[in-house]
Amino acid sequence: MDRVLVALEANQESLHIWKVAQQVTQQIDASPSILSVVKPALEVYADLDFTPLAEHSFNWLRGEIEARTETLRRDIGPDADLLVAEGSPADLIEQKCKSLNAKLIVMGVHNRSGLSRLLGSTTQAVLNNTDVDLLAVHPDSSSPGENGYQQIMICVDTSTDLVNICDKAKKILCTQANYSFLSVITPLSSFFPGDSIGANMSVSYQDLMNRLQTQTLAQLRNGIKRAGLDPSKLKLRLGDPRHEIVQAAKDSQADLIIMSARQRGAFSRLVLGSTTQGVLNTTPCDVYVTRQA
Repeated sequence: MDRVLVALEANQESLHIWKVAQQVTQQIDASPSILSVVKPALEVYADLDFTPLAEHSFNWLRGEIEARTETLRRDIGPDADLLVAEGSPADLIEQKCKSLNAKLIVMGVHNRSGLSRLLGSTTQAVLNNTDVDLLAVHPDSSSPGENGYQQIMICVDTSTDLVNICDKAKKILCTQANYSFLSVITPLSSFFPGDSIGANMSVSYQDLMNRLQTQTLAQLRNGIKRAGLDPSKLKLRLGDPRHEIVQAAKDSQADLIIMSARQRGAFSRLVLGSTTQGVLNTTPCDVYVTRQA
């Protein structure tokens, strides 16, 4: 049986994340293991000398681990596979995921902005440093319930591993669920905004965009049909993928976005940016991030 790693804190949001994790693990026939990480309080001030507080810090940490273990055992059940540990959340999640050979990580995501977005988050660090599928649970999302997610939006493009993302989607789709496909095309004018570049072209930007949309629709519809899903549910939008995906999810009242992530590394994350991380920063609902097979 496949293993799923569920990262929880000791707060009210974690109860919601655990309910979502239970529903999803049942749907994909997997077994959940829970990890909760306590970050040392003095790590925030690592450049200062806190030797006089060392013993107090140790006692506080031991007490925090015991209290969190007791709280989580009470909330999620005494027989759950639970580990509460000290350290860096992203690092320990990555290590635990490898030791379990987990196929999915379930954890919370918080919409971020400004400096906090630039500094990143645990969810984004885990996404960047692992090759495992990740289900980011929004604190304000509704629980899937017994029938699972009801309104699912699957984001695809011509570089997406369609077979992989469709197979993952079919495991989550229940018989009552509505689903749709979305592909976002960035206008050529976003890459070539100046008039001088297009001055000597034999076709206009609009002609090229029309061709691009036609080719994209044909290629994606064929791929979706081969995957055994309905190609008529595919829609195209023009614009910045990060903004268009979030807006489309709001318009359709989606309770789950399924999308693929390919880019990794500090340069792509901080300089080039990432559609996946952009969506996570502003998502109105849960996001299931698949990794290429």
